[in-house]
Amino acid sequence: MRRAVAAWLILLITLPIRADEIIYQTDFESPPYFDGNLLGQQGWHSTNNPPTIGRGIVQSAFAHTGMRAFRFDASVVTTSADWYWKDLYHAVNVSAATVIQITWDMYLASSVGPRSAGWGIDVYDHSVPLQRRVTAVIVNAQGRLLVWNGNNFYDTGFTVSRDQWHALRVDMNYAVGKRKVVVFLNGTLVALNRSFSPNTTNVLADVDLYNIDALGTDHAFFDNLSVIAPDDADGDGIPNLSDLCPSTADSEPIDANGCSLLDDDGDGVTNDFDECPVMPACVNLVTPNGCPVDTDADGVFHGCDSCPEHHNPFVTYHSGDSFGDCALLLGLVNDQGLWQPDIDCDGIGTPCDECPETIPGDINVDLLVDSHDLRRFVELVMGDHAERYERCAGDCNEDSVVDHLDIPGFAALLLQ
Repeated sequence: MRRAVAAWLILLITLPIRADEIIYQTDFESPPYFDGNLLGQQGWHSTNNPPTIGRGIVQSAFAHTGMRAFRFDASVVTTSADWYWKDLYHAVNVSAATVIQITWDMYLASSVGPRSAGWGIDVYDHSVPLQRRVTAVIVNAQGRLLVWNGNNFYDTGFTVSRDQWHALRVDMNYAVGKRKVVVFLNGTLVALNRSFSPNTTNVLADVDLYNIDALGTDHAFFDNLSVIAPDDADGDGIPNLSDLCPSTADSEPIDANGCSLLDDDGDGVTNDFDECPVMPACVNLVTPNGCPVDTDADGVFHGCDSCPEHHNPFVTYHSGDSFGDCALLLGLVNDQGLWQPDIDCDGIGTPCDECPETIPGDINVDLLVDSHDLRRFVELVMGDHAERYERCAGDCNEDSVVDHLDIPGFAALLLQ
């Protein structure tokens, strides 16, 4: 609602808030409340003024907890809407505790006649000459839960049943560049990052109990209204008690649990849960906490290690050489930037080489591939039994047997 605000009320703005500060709470219990119209009790105001007897009352016949709750009856006027509110005029500290959390219990009673167009809460700032709506949450005549989204109502797709108490929670993030609302119904997230109205101030003037009647003949009960400024260590708009990731980096997009949606190193583990946020690009297997796997514990990770099941403690990092480049004098092979021993200098690192001392094609083991190897190669292809070193040298296609399929490879070695 847009009510006029006297300039002197601005002087009531409070100092910057502290973490977990209680701004306002009431359960409508006695004392200090008593059965009768809420208007005038404990500083409550209403647009139903002067009050209609028996309408908008604190009563002790029905409550969610304790003995009392507030009963709010529709006004049965076509265009009417009614608000009940208590002045808060709370300045939000947008550089520290940026979240305002509103919780309440609400019960919508069945009606034999028409239902009201809306029941819920309406939140206003201290703009002058007219206050501006910051956000609102209502249940419409069809039972749908609607949330204000800047300039109109957003349908959450959730239904609020009648004749049952429901717990509602609104988290309002006043942080610069955010100014968003998150809404929960009975502990379930129903709306994420709905916008404040534009050009609203950082002063929470009041939280109103709200009814749009539209000829409705129904009524609702409100109980356990609470407005607090909870601690939010990382300033993401999710209070610490609800934040599964209370140290999310500033400005990172988050989910409803306050956890980052980003995965900077692309390993499938989002930033907040990633204990190893920087890894070599070749890594292709990580643990649930985002750290690379090294099955053989040789210091070379999966995806970077061409021999992931063979421990090779001699591997050291190297750069500037191409894959498979054999260093004859050192007996090493550069495998994706990692030097591995290569005793036979065949381009396959010793830890993974089934024939670590054999040169391909050198069947007679004289360190040369020539016509002296050809005769024995033909015998092996024809089915003669091959010793291990002969199979290693003659198996040019690396299928663990020496047969006709190795002829093209052997011929190429012979002609080099």
